[in-house]
Amino acid sequence: MFEPFAVELYRRFLNGETVQQLAASLGIPADRVEIRIRAASRYLIRVHRRAA
Repeated sequence: MFEPFAVELYRRFLNGETVQQLAASLGIPADRVEIRIRAASRYLIRVHRRAA
């Protein structure tokens, strides 16, 4: 199943990787990683609310 990149980042963050580690390993600025993690969090909340 395809998972949006932001959701993948969010899951990795929840599993213990820091924003700085994700940024370094992916070559993406930390502020962009942080924005994507926040967006994924809001996205997943909306998806779960619809499913309930």
